[in-house]
Amino acid sequence: MIFILLVMPVFVVYVSTICPTVYLGDSGELTAAAYSLGIPHNSGYPLYSLLGKIFCLLPVGNVGFRLNLMSTFFATGTVWIVYSLVRRMTESKYEALFAALVLALLQVFWSQSASAEVYTLHIFFVALLTWLIYWWDEGGGFYRLALLVFITGLSFGNHMQTVMLAPAVLFIIFHKDPKTILGVKKFAVITLLFLIPLFLYLYLPIRTDAGAAITWGDPNNLERFWAHVSGRSHRANYVFSRTPGEYLSRALESGLFLTSQFGVLLLLAAWGWLRGLSLRWKVFVVLVVLFDLFYTVFLNIISLQITAFLLPTSLILALLCGVGASSLFRWLEGNVRLRTGMVRLVKGTWCAVPALFFFLNLDLCNQSRNYTAYEHAVNIFRTAEGGDILFMNGDNYVFPVLYGRIVERMGEDRTVYDRNNIFYKWLDRDAGIVPYSEEWKAFRRERKPRLSEQRGGGTSIMRSLGHTPSIFPVPIT
Repeated sequence: MIFILLVMPVFVVYVSTICPTVYLGDSGELTAAAYSLGIPHNSGYPLYSLLGKIFCLLPVGNVGFRLNLMSTFFATGTVWIVYSLVRRMTESKYEALFAALVLALLQVFWSQSASAEVYTLHIFFVALLTWLIYWWDEGGGFYRLALLVFITGLSFGNHMQTVMLAPAVLFIIFHKDPKTILGVKKFAVITLLFLIPLFLYLYLPIRTDAGAAITWGDPNNLERFWAHVSGRSHRANYVFSRTPGEYLSRALESGLFLTSQFGVLLLLAAWGWLRGLSLRWKVFVVLVVLFDLFYTVFLNIISLQITAFLLPTSLILALLCGVGASSLFRWLEGNVRLRTGMVRLVKGTWCAVPALFFFLNLDLCNQSRNYTAYEHAVNIFRTAEGGDILFMNGDNYVFPVLYGRIVERMGEDRTVYDRNNIFYKWLDRDAGIVPYSEEWKAFRRERKPRLSEQRGGGTSIMRSLGHTPSIFPVPIT
């Protein structure tokens, strides 16, 4: 029954608003990497690429649509896990349905179901790990903990942000039963189960040596491998690179962002935290939110309007909304005389409240007619003539073209060089030049004329797309 009332409608809504082809942002790069079993930007996302290859084989739509469908699949799975968890916590299907629908129709979550990105797979694992730690907390058992650890390692195969869950999960384990993992044999088993899924990262050097169509960072030796997996090239710009005032502004922006997402339901979530959780789980919730905010504020600089930050916090708040609703109804049942049928009617009506999110967020999340990225790639290759050299810069410019070249084999008689050394390699992979540095700018100024001369000369014709000069066709004479 719940499958009909929850999973199928949510999936239908997501599919009806999905982008029909490649999307902007990282979508083109991730799709091309999955299609060619290649390597996207750090940390490499091997699990995403392998699962994405399976979705590439589905006999429906184009390849861009199939990878978008992967996001829809895992977003729907996350909604189901939230329902299952809240039902275990509250023993009520109504409050569980309410919490699941709140998350499903939340703008920051719904929007991720429409295009190829790593975040829906990441939040699926966050939900699954939360369900597993609650399951272990209920009944104990080493086999439950072992499964939790193995899934944790698997989650690291998709996104390193999983580490932000570690304080909360370890707190639950040590607060309930520290002896569970402190024995030598048990600790050895736990460690092994965590490490085994991490061998997924061997995918990076294997596919680099195999000559995959996209091998970002060429991680086939130890130094480049660690640089790629650890995100070393991004840390200088993203991690602790702002002033205290800027961090304060970003923290306030994060608070306003969550308020805009949940509105008055934040009060219900606060009620759920106060009245519906044990002390252990109150601390768990606080730790998840604090470390998610730490990652959002201090370890990244990308706008909250561009990247889906605070998804773990949004998941936790949706859970708390369900717990808060359960606590509220229990209070009403104890203080207001209502017949059983009336109680069910009130709860059923309450489950319709998230429908407001549907109407508020539909236009924001609907990408069913968004062909911008695909048309960009088509027009770039249509504008450039056979034999031209394209110098490209900027994710929203490069990645759709990456998709067009690798997946749909557009413009195979054009040569494409980009800042990140993805297409044709024009930067020595051991040079140590960061693609945002002054050394990079000097290299680019020196190398462009040389490449033009090597291909037969010609006059460089520069055009600007948006704010940054991005495409430099050089006709071959």
